[in-house]
Amino acid sequence: MMRMLAGAAISSGVGASAPDPNRPVWADVVPAAAAGSSQDVRTLLRVIGPRVLGAVRRVLGFGPLAADAEDVTQETLIAVLRALPTLREPNRVLSFASRTAVRNALRHRRRGENLAKTVTIDHAERLSEPHKDPDARLVAHRRATVLLSLLDELPDAQSEALALQVCLGHSLEEVAEIMQCPVNTVRSRVRLGREALALKLEKRAGLRDKLEVEHV
Repeated sequence: MMRMLAGAAISSGVGASAPDPNRPVWADVVPAAAAGSSQDVRTLLRVIGPRVLGAVRRVLGFGPLAADAEDVTQETLIAVLRALPTLREPNRVLSFASRTAVRNALRHRRRGENLAKTVTIDHAERLSEPHKDPDARLVAHRRATVLLSLLDELPDAQSEALALQVCLGHSLEEVAEIMQCPVNTVRSRVRLGREALALKLEKRAGLRDKLEVEHV
């Protein structure tokens, strides 16, 4: 039943520009959904389905793993539904769903292909930013792919923080809210993640020459 509802939520969310702005009262919906109310489960999935699918797509990127987005989204929605009885603050359900989506997508990436690394995180553009110019879009896709492949090499906390900030476009304060930790902790994770990526790039022979050519 959960899998069927999750699949329906994904189908209805494909192509959606944004979640319904008329959000339900989570303090009512989440406990009812946790208790097994099909109507409230559908209400919850209607809102978080497109949000989770978008987050998963951004983290998986535009390479071969992109085809797995709906499967990872379904797994994430099922995980969120199963966790509802333990969710202490129903109003945090959207943040919880976003973090679960990022975690699952990063885990899936680590199980998948190790893509070529060609640019630094400082050159990566947010995947959420549209590009009308096809060439600019291609470059953005390439940079995004590289960013994501580099995230695969970081500790979980650092890759999560960077994915939420760079891929999903959240501010440090929003990342702190989603990850349930102080802003200074998030800032430290982002800094350490960037430093680790820079160090990895320095150790790769010939990589900086490629960077210079690609960014002339």
